[in-house]
Amino acid sequence: MFALIGGYWLTVGYATTRQAIAHPVTMPATPYIIRLALDATPKGSLTPEKMQAENIIRLADWQAVQVAAQKRPLDALLIDAKALDDASKTDVSWLRARFDEGIVMVGIGVDDNRFAQFFGVTTFEGAEETALGPTEYRMVFRLAQGTPGDLAKILQKKWFQRLLENGEYNPAAPSTIDKLMILSSGIDRGDLKTDQDLHLFFTRLNGDIAGVYQARAEYQDKMQKGEGKRDRLGYMFQL
Repeated sequence: MFALIGGYWLTVGYATTRQAIAHPVTMPATPYIIRLALDATPKGSLTPEKMQAENIIRLADWQAVQVAAQKRPLDALLIDAKALDDASKTDVSWLRARFDEGIVMVGIGVDDNRFAQFFGVTTFEGAEETALGPTEYRMVFRLAQGTPGDLAKILQKKWFQRLLENGEYNPAAPSTIDKLMILSSGIDRGDLKTDQDLHLFFTRLNGDIAGVYQARAEYQDKMQKGEGKRDRLGYMFQL
């Protein structure tokens, strides 16, 4: 749980042995992006050289990633399928906690169903979609900001699960909320096969990271200005 000045920045918590550093409200000039991969084998056009050009760091095991996230706020985590298979229960708890903080998660060549289950969702695969190929990816993020009571209502409604799993554009919200609540989420699928694919990938990734920072800043700004005071229905924004 992390508190912001003038309000709350709270996340649905999971027990974890390694905590990550809280994020600043302002997006850094160079977001902190890690690729968790057992080796440096390219994934389509995502080569070590292209990763270096985008300031993406490759780490080979879960412990190294968790230690790195204790030193600098993590903005996105790219996970190869083999690395996903190596995750322990402790790693899964850590991953879910980071997901709840708004970290953008990318599974490369993963099983869509299994990848989704790491985050408490049955599947990310749409009704008309086929299984991901070895160079295809699933990109997803979510962030809920509000009081503990309001966040509990979102959990009870399974709001994010319905949004990400069933593709409901605007799942039913709680009938009342106590204060300002901002919900942010996104999901994409694509390929890394060509340089054009890679360009789209980085556009999406940086756009999602920027969107999370924008949502954090928006929440803090509204709380500081007193716009989160309770009324009959409260305030709810979906970004």
